[in-house]
Amino acid sequence: MPIPLDTLRSELDLPLAHPDAAELQRMGQESLQWLIQHFATLPEQSIGQTGSRHELEAMLREPLPELGRAFIEVIREFSEKVAPYSFRVNHPRFFAFIPSAPNYVSVLAELLCAGTNFFAGVWLEAAGPTQVELVVLDWFKELLGYPPEAGGILTGGGSEANLTALVVAREPLALEQRARSVIYLTEQRHWSIDRAARIMGLRAAGCNRRPCMRLYRGIARTVSIPGRWWPMRARPTPAPLIRWTRSPTSAAQSDSGCMWTPLMVGPLC
Repeated sequence: MPIPLDTLRSELDLPLAHPDAAELQRMGQESLQWLIQHFATLPEQSIGQTGSRHELEAMLREPLPELGRAFIEVIREFSEKVAPYSFRVNHPRFFAFIPSAPNYVSVLAELLCAGTNFFAGVWLEAAGPTQVELVVLDWFKELLGYPPEAGGILTGGGSEANLTALVVAREPLALEQRARSVIYLTEQRHWSIDRAARIMGLRAAGCNRRPCMRLYRGIARTVSIPGRWWPMRARPTPAPLIRWTRSPTSAAQSDSGCMWTPLMVGPLC
């Protein structure tokens, strides 16, 4: 039976119930207690386990809830039914896929970022956080030997960084040139480069895969890439140019430990 419109209006007039400061502190303590226990016992834990879709459906499938539950119940369900069915990528014996080892301080820093939810789209609304990003980027430039005029942004991971770099590299090209653009890739590249090319709409022929040098240090000498603007082929028309840079990534890395990311991609002659 439909609920009368006046009833809905009266219910929506009332503010939603929010936990008070004491309840917020209790919820935070319950979450941190689980995390501290997780970090403290990590070496003794198993690397993790997986489960079939059928098993997880039987365990977690439920109708859309109409009402919330006590926070401690949600934490308990997470601890018993969600967290165990995953690999602990920060485990000291985990070396598969993309390992990472977040320390506890970084977890707390992420908590502050998520809790404040700064909007850094414009300087006006997040001058402090944006300045922190600029300072960290300057540190990276100093460590990597980049020139002071180099710029960039911090991203959530290597795959996002590679997609961003390729889109930025293509931006100077005219629209009629983009269909003929080419990316030179090493055979040891990370798959995120191929995914980024597909997202950008780059045709398969636009990905030129090249063998690596010894120790997987980059593209073999069959293609000369001196690290400067380099014409791909001499033609009567203006020569398309390409420039490469060695850019380390935070999560998604090739076997050589870095990505060879083009700063500018030229059209194919």
